Amino acid sequence: MADKIILIGFMGSGKTSVGKLIAKRYQGYKFIDSDEEIESIAGKSINEIFEDEGEEGFRRRERGFLIRLCDTSDKIILSTGGGMPCYKGNDELLKKAGFTVYLSAKPETIYNRVKNDTTRPLLNVEDKLAKIKELLSIRDELYRKAAKVIIETDGKHLNDIVDEIMGNE
Repeated sequence: MADKIILIGFMGSGKTSVGKLIAKRYQGYKFIDSDEEIESIAGKSINEIFEDEGEEGFRRRERGFLIRLCDTSDKIILSTGGGMPCYKGNDELLKKAGFTVYLSAKPETIYNRVKNDTTRPLLNVEDKLAKIKELLSIRDELYRKAAKVIIETDGKHLNDIVDEIMGNE
């Protein structure tokens, strides 16, 4: 098994839930959510980072975190923020860091998972579904470029997604 399994995809695609389950099933792996780590290091929420530094400032923080991750030999399951693979050169860093899996979901599935979540700055808009479709139309190709494996998550149980990931690893 790879030292690092990196889960990428749009917000609400299941990265955190799947990542936690893999770490629980496979002893010796530590689960890390990049957004939570960045919040911990910054001492403020993602929303506050966006307010204080803008999206560009947040993306710089993400890239720094990813560079540090590449330098560690720890066994990690990483759930990335949805925009991490889209920032300049991060796709190559993700490939270098470990086994990268794109958890794909349809816009309607994502909308149903995140429609009541107020912690996602890019979705603080009136028409969340339209924004999801817009962002996915840009990001899908970038996610596919960064991934070694693509797994469709619509209508699947978490255990089945984990089995599919580990069967491809």
